[in-house]
Amino acid sequence: MAATASVRTGPEALDPRLRGRTYAFPFEDVWQGTLRLVRGKLRGWSLEFADDREGVVNALVTSRVKWLQGVVEVRIQLDDDAWTRVDATAATPGAFHDFGVNSRRLRHFFQRLDREAAREHHRRLPDPAGRRA
Repeated sequence: MAATASVRTGPEALDPRLRGRTYAFPFEDVWQGTLRLVRGKLRGWSLEFADDREGVVNALVTSRVKWLQGVVEVRIQLDDDAWTRVDATAATPGAFHDFGVNSRRLRHFFQRLDREAAREHHRRLPDPAGRRA
């Protein structure tokens, strides 16, 4: 059996920084923010797969230490109250221990997603003065 060190976010996570996110922003704003991050705004991350119908984004994450290279799966869905819920899993296949790398990856991802989703949401809001951009 191959070893894999992994971390998953969820509403009940003991570490409050790993509880994922629930946004009042539309799904599309969070989706686009996630894609922007994975496609180039996060160093070492590259998009492997994205499916907006399933709300799944898979990324490969490189590392200077080969055995700490990993994968991240982000799941974006609407919750029961129609808010946008985001959870993720980070794993380093082949590693018995990740020395906290996966937790740091997810914390960093969510810090950046907070800003990207807000930026995308505000970019898409109509101009209150009626001006066109």
